[in-house]
Amino acid sequence: MKEELNYVIIEYSDKDHNYLKYFIEEIERITEEIVNFFEIKNFDKKINIILNDNLELFRKKRTETGYYLEENGSVPLWCCGFSIDNRVETLCFDEYRKTKSHENDSLDDLLYLILHEFTHSCHRIKNKNSMNEIWFKEGLATTISHQFDKKEYIFDVTIEQLRNSPIDYRNYYTMFKYVLDTYGKEYILKLLSDEKLLISDTPRLFNETKEYYNNMKRM
Repeated sequence: MKEELNYVIIEYSDKDHNYLKYFIEEIERITEEIVNFFEIKNFDKKINIILNDNLELFRKKRTETGYYLEENGSVPLWCCGFSIDNRVETLCFDEYRKTKSHENDSLDDLLYLILHEFTHSCHRIKNKNSMNEIWFKEGLATTISHQFDKKEYIFDVTIEQLRNSPIDYRNYYTMFKYVLDTYGKEYILKLLSDEKLLISDTPRLFNETKEYYNNMKRM
């Protein structure tokens, strides 16, 4: 079954039917916010959002991408969503809660995961090169999708970990939110459009975020 919205086409099964109406309303509203944030003027091709009702098939699709696999080539047990090309792959709610650390998650958690991955798709439309700085791409996705609106800040990493290692996503969120609140959307879009500037500014932004977080903890 399919539902076509302004920016996405949702493919789903009977397992999603009961909660899909709520999802559609929120996805319509927040995808509009996300597209406006990126200032995408011509959204030529809608993003396909596929809610897989089979966890093993989802993991097979994920393996084929080659992204963030374990040393033995398997998909991390926590993986529950990804975006590639012009599509977002996630799971129906029952299958989503079979993944590690998501056993007790709510429908909202799945909803914001979908919006997180949609943000990555929009990011690639604007400039796929700036996705190479992991703190920036994941911080952007967790922030403007509203996924981490209720999360507490944490910043307990080195700059090398922030740029190169899978870590608690709250670190990415903390740094991105500090940069957005301090410098504004225009600066974010400048970093997004200029990969060299993003790379050169990251050490300074890291140090500023570290100082901000440490001062906040002392208060």
